[in-house]
Amino acid sequence: MTPMAILLLLALPLTATSSEPQGEGAAETSETAVGADAEVEAPPKSKPVVALLPSISFNGDDGLGLGVFGDIEMERRPGEDRFYIWTLGAIARAWLKPPQVGWEVALGWSWFPDPDGATEISANVVSLGRPWDWWFGVGQEAARDERFNQSSDPVPLYWHKFSNFDVRGDVRLFRRLVGPVDVFIGGGLKATWTGVKDNTLLAQEVAAGLRTAPDGGLYGAVDGGLRIDGRDDRTDPTNGGFVLGYAQLAYGPTRAPWGRFVLDVRGYVGVPSGVVVFAGEVLAQAAVGAVPFYELGLIGGFEANGRTLVGVNGMRALDRGRLRGPLGLLAHSEVRFRPPGFQILRSFRMRVASVLWLDAARVDEIAKPFTGGPFLQPSFGWGFRLVFNEVTTARFDMGTSPERQITDAGDGIRWPLGFYGTVGHSF
Repeated sequence: MTPMAILLLLALPLTATSSEPQGEGAAETSETAVGADAEVEAPPKSKPVVALLPSISFNGDDGLGLGVFGDIEMERRPGEDRFYIWTLGAIARAWLKPPQVGWEVALGWSWFPDPDGATEISANVVSLGRPWDWWFGVGQEAARDERFNQSSDPVPLYWHKFSNFDVRGDVRLFRRLVGPVDVFIGGGLKATWTGVKDNTLLAQEVAAGLRTAPDGGLYGAVDGGLRIDGRDDRTDPTNGGFVLGYAQLAYGPTRAPWGRFVLDVRGYVGVPSGVVVFAGEVLAQAAVGAVPFYELGLIGGFEANGRTLVGVNGMRALDRGRLRGPLGLLAHSEVRFRPPGFQILRSFRMRVASVLWLDAARVDEIAKPFTGGPFLQPSFGWGFRLVFNEVTTARFDMGTSPERQITDAGDGIRWPLGFYGTVGHSF
């Protein structure tokens, strides 16, 4: 049975809407007009939309990923500016790579307390466990070195690996300044446990003083900046733009401060009437100071399902640890074909969209930028989206990338295949 068929079978009984009264004044159903017997209808009630769907993915580095994700959104009332009153999203996934098993559990929440949507409060809680996180070095020239995967080598399975387990929580307050422009402040805590194995490449770099915080630890961070959100929809935009710029300051476990600067620009053009959407994103990040080694390659942000420079939420087709560096550039381009949806049940509507995509990434060290490797590492592929009730998007992508590797026979190129199944668009 195909992943799509499995998804449909699981989704049908678990997707529904409710019309229970929500909020002050929603319980009143009618009132008698003065001097007449006619009834005046009460304002339409807010309704939650719920979806619970499976998540299926695979790539050679992570193995098979199986899990579920869900969304609950309280719709806005007619006449209100906001898209919804509150949303709650969650994903739970296990990575099966015998004999090791990893996991990812994330819960994200967003609330608009004001009727005009001028204030937003968001929070995330995330737990991630990866006994086989990958380390190939820092910079664009880092190759997958297969020369050490010989049976006679003392560390044949661990030359490129370390264990990584972390838990993080963050909260942010957004406040509209004018039009689509928001200012925000936020903060969070993250606890990380790592295991750097003897004789590995990472252990050698730690011993040489090139990498910091080999044992992990606890750090806190504060951030702030501006967000311009001119998209016509957050779930599946067809027109508009999005700009995010912010700075983050963190402390620990290196006992020295470090920070991130992020600029994220996205654009969407739909023709005609959003049947075909041309979408693009360019994201640049600079991490400065005593950055823990396991933070290299991760993108600071607000998503519960965290973004990375490479991987399912970054440049697709390669594992998230494949490219790491304090300077990062990520580019996405997609052509999304969005035919009309169709009704399956009275409270269940679905739309199937097809996507052609092209990604690229670049990482560098601050001391020697733009050296080594291809200027941009490309990847490309095809995917499809299942949009449920226009509030939840399931994403399936398949693609490949020309990855440089070194073997006993010399330098070469491999073409790994990645298949991803997760929640939400890639951007």
